[in-house]
Amino acid sequence: MNRRTLIGGLFAAASVPALSACASGITSLDGQGGSTTGGGSSRGGVTIGTANFTENQVLGYLYAAVLEAAGVKTTVRPNLGTREILIPALKGGDIDLLPEYQGALLHYLDPKATATEEGEMQNALAAALPSGLQILPYGMAEDSDAFVVTRETARKYGLASLADLKKQNGRLVIGASLEYEASGRVWA
Repeated sequence: MNRRTLIGGLFAAASVPALSACASGITSLDGQGGSTTGGGSSRGGVTIGTANFTENQVLGYLYAAVLEAAGVKTTVRPNLGTREILIPALKGGDIDLLPEYQGALLHYLDPKATATEEGEMQNALAAALPSGLQILPYGMAEDSDAFVVTRETARKYGLASLADLKKQNGRLVIGASLEYEASGRVWA
């Protein structure tokens, strides 16, 4: 079994608990204690790519540490960019592993997806996943968006939930990443 067969283009669920599942499932790449080369490159080991934000870079280095502790040679390529860069890099074999976020990945692959519950999202993601890519088991951690205002702002505008922002009709500015804005998610 070569690296491409085992790793293929492999997505990692983006949570620290998934690191144990990842490391216990891949003790070596050739099944005999050593890494193999083949597939998308001749470099050997596992190349982990990360997006261009700190949380994803930290996850990439955490995955690398767990894999290294299991005897797998790793290389981290941090700050590669957005999914528009990362997914083709994964499919093309430039990277082998990508810490990813279930809901955001689903929305990227299928912008019309309506799944919101964990099981629904997993099924929808499995259906939307490009050929040749595989998802590792999901971790227990959850990445959820949160919006924060000062108490003074909440009192001044009567904010108790995101739905209350509709009443403000553009009087407040929401700060978020460019990728979040481009995702088309509805906030209120």
